[in-house]
Amino acid sequence: MLFKVFEKSPRTLSVEDIIAIILRKRGLGDHEFQTFLNPKHPAEYSLYDLGIKKMDFQKARDRLKKAKANKESVVIYSDYDVDGITGNAIVWETLHRLGFSVMPYIGNRHAEGYGFSETGIKNMTEKLKPSLVIAVDHGLSAESHIRELKKKGVDVIVLDHHLAKDGLPKSALSILFSRKVSGAGIAYYFAKELDQALDEHHLVYAGIGTIADVVSLKGIARSLAYHALRSMPRVRQVGFRELLDSAGIGSRNRYGTYDIGFIIGPRLNAAGRLGNAMDALRLLCTRSRSQAKRLTALLEQVNSLRQTMVRKQLAMAERQIILQQKDPLLMVFSESFDEGVVGLLAARLSEKYRRPAFVGSIRNGSVKGSVRAADGINVTELLSESADLMSSYGGHEKAAGFLFETGKIDEVRKRLLQVAAKGIKLAPIEMDIDLETGLGNMTLKLAYALEGLEPFGEGNSQPLFMTRRIEIANSRKIGKLQNHHQFMFRDPQTGVLVRGVMFNSDKLAGRVDLNSPVTAVYRLVVDSFREEKPSLIIHHLENS
Repeated sequence: MLFKVFEKSPRTLSVEDIIAIILRKRGLGDHEFQTFLNPKHPAEYSLYDLGIKKMDFQKARDRLKKAKANKESVVIYSDYDVDGITGNAIVWETLHRLGFSVMPYIGNRHAEGYGFSETGIKNMTEKLKPSLVIAVDHGLSAESHIRELKKKGVDVIVLDHHLAKDGLPKSALSILFSRKVSGAGIAYYFAKELDQALDEHHLVYAGIGTIADVVSLKGIARSLAYHALRSMPRVRQVGFRELLDSAGIGSRNRYGTYDIGFIIGPRLNAAGRLGNAMDALRLLCTRSRSQAKRLTALLEQVNSLRQTMVRKQLAMAERQIILQQKDPLLMVFSESFDEGVVGLLAARLSEKYRRPAFVGSIRNGSVKGSVRAADGINVTELLSESADLMSSYGGHEKAAGFLFETGKIDEVRKRLLQVAAKGIKLAPIEMDIDLETGLGNMTLKLAYALEGLEPFGEGNSQPLFMTRRIEIANSRKIGKLQNHHQFMFRDPQTGVLVRGVMFNSDKLAGRVDLNSPVTAVYRLVVDSFREEKPSLIIHHLENS
């Protein structure tokens, strides 16, 4: 294992010194520390701080005024992921409260696909007959569909943060675009301009969308995420409270990005992946406790199915990429993959093998899939080099979707490998360490101070520390399956003892001699079981 260490210091450091090292590693100057640690409340920002022009909002507002006066049908049409669902909830509830004739719509992933599609537009217009559509978290790459809607007398307002392939859509009435926040973030500030009295749960929804969509948590995005997490314990919206309770975290008085990324987000996402994302949206908007309980039970069931599906299909994907280990990118397409989980499979493969991973589901003569990438690789640009082979594609720098005909699988493989060979160098797996230091610096005071760096996420990962040549005073297997290890580490120079846990470490035996000094890479957390004390979450362990 190779280590990329930002700073080394064997001496005893103050908590303030360690926090400063971590913040400098994130590209912050000393004068920015306090703003980062204590971000302004989102209410202190406006739509225009996102870089959106006042003229574009005024066009959208004027069109909405006309729609309300004429009692026109307005539709909020969003993406089916967490960002789209939360953004839809914010805009729909705001316009509904302001007296509009408004309905939400989310395309079915399997039947209609992402964003605007021919089938989705047909279903939406026939069912809801709108004269105004607000696209949330999609639309920037949908000029042809927006043009067709315009021909039918339907105006379109776009609220999006994705990269546009061919420039902004000229047929849209108004475009509110920003890369500073997620789609839900734009929705929040759009709604805030329309109605200054937004409910607190709207801020929470915007923060959830921001965290779940892996937006860089700096500036306004950090403000949304930071204050949303602090507002979560106070939210009384019945559907959201039921969601927290069913996940077993409803009684907490504080929340972190883990709760969004691994508990709340997957439950909301599961509806769009394997069921109907409208169920997740209804849950976030319902005022009926009985409906909230029914919808929550449905989401729990679908999420459980998603977990089982990912586990089985990931094993299949691993078997199929055995011969690709030396390639600059990974590609696996199969009829056995469900298109609702291909993004999860791609993310797991990319994270493990540190290179772009393309995973596609083969259905009805097409390959529909997702690509995820390691740091420094723009997958949307990578896909653009194969644009002539794609039926459609689009997304972010690190995550994108694609669709092409099965007859072109070999051509797509060849082209992507050619492009990757020119532009992607396979880097060895490297751990990015904030600070290499002694165990004596791993105190409870520091563990609490590190919590002040929350929310963690893109652009602000949880700090990683490394200590060399430490001893293992004792160790034992823990967990129902005995697949985790608990350690007591000793610094031989100072005698300091610190407890640590390594999860899913059942294969540790044979790779590490626990009777010899080790090098540990870890996170520092507060262990609140029985008594509060510092504890290490071990990411890597090897003999020194």
